[in-house]
Amino acid sequence: MEEDTKKVQARIVLEMMGSPQDYVEQTFKKVIEAVKAEQKYTVLHENNFPAEQKEQFWSIFSEMEMEFKDLAVLMGFCFDYMPSSVEIIEPQTLPMKAGDVSGLLNDLQAHLHKLEMLMKNLSAQNKVLNTNLLNLLRNTIVISLKEKPKNLRELSLDLGVKPEQFKEYIDEYMNKGLIKEVDGKYQVAI
Repeated sequence: MEEDTKKVQARIVLEMMGSPQDYVEQTFKKVIEAVKAEQKYTVLHENNFPAEQKEQFWSIFSEMEMEFKDLAVLMGFCFDYMPSSVEIIEPQTLPMKAGDVSGLLNDLQAHLHKLEMLMKNLSAQNKVLNTNLLNLLRNTIVISLKEKPKNLRELSLDLGVKPEQFKEYIDEYMNKGLIKEVDGKYQVAI
């Protein structure tokens, strides 16, 4: 009987967004199948909604009523599947021992630290990629201008980038003395 009192029933909303539509739908179907196959919880009811386009992405979601073995299992589910919404239906009050709360908080902290490290790594990678991209842009501009002097439109055709997306770099390269403007055309200053 005490085992039943630990059970938690909750309404869960799982969502996924991505592109293309087929990939999102197939991947989401696999996620739902994985949720249903798990032994620590049971899907009591599910209501799946079709994918809808939102700007350049596709969004799909499912509302489920689920029964979890205990609160720790519900928390584990939240860490694994990151539902967009969790509403506990039963029990109305959750008596918890200090050790159980400590365990849940430590699990939460471990996940937060893992996400923080991931964000730091992605930020460092992004910084390196941006630096490399700016070096490539500078080199491509210089190589293009070594052929002959060009205006922004001509440079844009060589770079495959709209002028407004690289004009600030042209100004920066002029300030650094890498290129100069003569009669409305840019040329290498070196």
